[in-house]
Amino acid sequence: AITAGDFFFRAAHTHTLHSFFLMSFLGDIASSVQGFIQRNPILSVVVAAGVSAAVSGSAVNVQRVAAEKLAKLTRDSLKDTDKKFKDFRDKVDKETKLLKANINTVKYEERAVFETRHLDALPAKANDADKFLASFDLLSEKLFAELEKYEVPRDSIEYVKELTVYSCKGGKLNRGLAVPMTMRAILDRELSKEELFKAHILGWAVEILQAFFLVADDVMD
Repeated sequence: AITAGDFFFRAAHTHTLHSFFLMSFLGDIASSVQGFIQRNPILSVVVAAGVSAAVSGSAVNVQRVAAEKLAKLTRDSLKDTDKKFKDFRDKVDKETKLLKANINTVKYEERAVFETRHLDALPAKANDADKFLASFDLLSEKLFAELEKYEVPRDSIEYVKELTVYSCKGGKLNRGLAVPMTMRAILDRELSKEELFKAHILGWAVEILQAFFLVADDVMD
């Protein structure tokens, strides 16, 4: 039927037959084919299955195209989001570096003021132990000032201060004094006031740690 229809369509196009006669003829052919299919149940089933498969295939194809479009939109959106996030992260990193640079500058300026004032206040004949103890007073002052920022009760701060002074200050201080002595021996020269204060910070860290060990040992005993 399809071949015949195509043949007569081409013939009509070639010989300029009237479309009415062509459509009538094709309608008769379609009716004949329909009747033939209806009289053959197996053929009806085959045709129905073919039509169903064609419709299903078309629907699946439409869904596939839609899914591909959605996937493309999703990929493009993710790429755009990733680019925006990368730009934002780069901006944050840049601002963080600038902020750290400013903070370090401020800290350095502050350090240049307070790191030597306690050493400058000592008499010229002050020995290593006197300088080391003077650094403790300054460090404890800074430490207890930090506690106030966290709204620690005043009586608790006073208790910690008394505990720290009682446990750490005094004695021979050999462990803490060994730090500036070692640093002086390694550099083979006298330390600047800033270098000496840095050595005192590490030395008092050793003394505080040793005090903790002694208290823990007493508790266990």
